[in-house]
Amino acid sequence: MPSKPSPAPAVLTSLGFDAAVVIAFAAAGRSNHAEGMSILGIADTAWPFLVGLALAGWLGLVRGSLAARTWWQQVIGLALPSVAVGMILRLLTGDGAAPAFVVVATLTLTAGFALSHLAASHLRPTA
Repeated sequence: MPSKPSPAPAVLTSLGFDAAVVIAFAAAGRSNHAEGMSILGIADTAWPFLVGLALAGWLGLVRGSLAARTWWQQVIGLALPSVAVGMILRLLTGDGAAPAFVVVATLTLTAGFALSHLAASHLRPTA
């Protein structure tokens, strides 16, 4: 009986798309608030959310639960920890986490992750 392919490459593809969403979110936020659009500036804004995404993705891969979920469960399972960890890290490093920013980040990253997972699903080969 042929072995079933590992879901890890598909999950990693989705996480790569999600990382691009976080970077685009950081760039858009900096642009909307007339902050510098340098690579370092975008990285400074994005890193807390990328850490949250990496932790959520890693835990999902280790537990094996990320690939087993539906796409919307994956999105929620990545977006909420990404925002929570991101906001905690922002607060710990002296950046702000105003309630409006938390709402905007949650909605934007959730929508962006949903789009990225749908896009990644179209790139995966079907059996």
